Amino acid sequence: MKKLLLKLFADKKKAVFNPNGLKSVLIRPVGNAIGDAITMTAILKQLKTAFPSIKTGVFVTERNIQALEGCPFADKLIPLKAISYLKNRKKWDVFLDFTPTFTTKNIILDYFLAPRCAICFSKQDKKIYNKNTVKNYDFYADAPKTAHITELLSFTPFAPYVKDIKPGYFIKENPAALKKAQSLWPEGKIKILLAPRGSNKEINKTDLGIIVSALKDKYRGNLSFLMLNAKDSYSLEGVKNAPPLNLREYFMLVKSADAVIAVDSASVHIANAFNVPVATVYANSPAAKRWAPLKGSKSLVIMPESEQESNTEINGFDVMRAVSAAEYFIKAML
Repeated sequence: MKKLLLKLFADKKKAVFNPNGLKSVLIRPVGNAIGDAITMTAILKQLKTAFPSIKTGVFVTERNIQALEGCPFADKLIPLKAISYLKNRKKWDVFLDFTPTFTTKNIILDYFLAPRCAICFSKQDKKIYNKNTVKNYDFYADAPKTAHITELLSFTPFAPYVKDIKPGYFIKENPAALKKAQSLWPEGKIKILLAPRGSNKEINKTDLGIIVSALKDKYRGNLSFLMLNAKDSYSLEGVKNAPPLNLREYFMLVKSADAVIAVDSASVHIANAFNVPVATVYANSPAAKRWAPLKGSKSLVIMPESEQESNTEINGFDVMRAVSAAEYFIKAML
């Protein structure tokens, strides 16, 4: 069945990338996570800076649309639904597909979307669906695993046009949500936001407790701690748990902090967007490096000493290095 589908839907007539007269670029992000959407704002910025007159579009879901609302580099936010592919049929000059694998659903939908030129980024090979059997693209950007997400356009025909553009993330500020976030902090103290949990990894309570205790002991009375997404088992003395927040409030809470201590998660990208210092724990893996903090941001990364293939394994990182990273930012505020 899949081989028949390849014959029917996965053999695109090839087009040559031509920047002259380029009118539109449509993006399908890696996934629908908040962090995925935020990192796409850097890609959008590069495109809009290089080609100011083009129309840009992004496929979005209910989960991540607020991360892109108000982005000055995104002209159109398109619901990630089958009907949207039909409505946008043959309306886009270039389609950038960041999804990590070829799937039956996407192969069929991309056929109906019918962009003039399709560029896809490194896909995980499957037995039947891989870059040698799926031919629905015009250019395959085979970036190394260690390439940062904001560097991926440099592996495409867009490379000469974006090479000198500094990438940056964008999140729209929300005054009402910011006011609520600011009310959660006491006055006169350095505000430390703890974000120990991501979608598939977390700083365990023991390690987080050591970090918090070391900072409290050294900076007595000068720090205020607030924890995001706290579980009952995460209760730590002297640390207040943030109340349930909607997405805009979550963004603004990160913005309101003086520094963030986080695991690899959307919180890191949000901090980067608002230039908030962040000490963050990542897995020591090639895949984790793709989602590392934005280069040039106020970020310090702590990793386990041994490199692994898994991008979820953070146990064994040097807890005292995390303390030192947080101290680096705290000292600058005293």
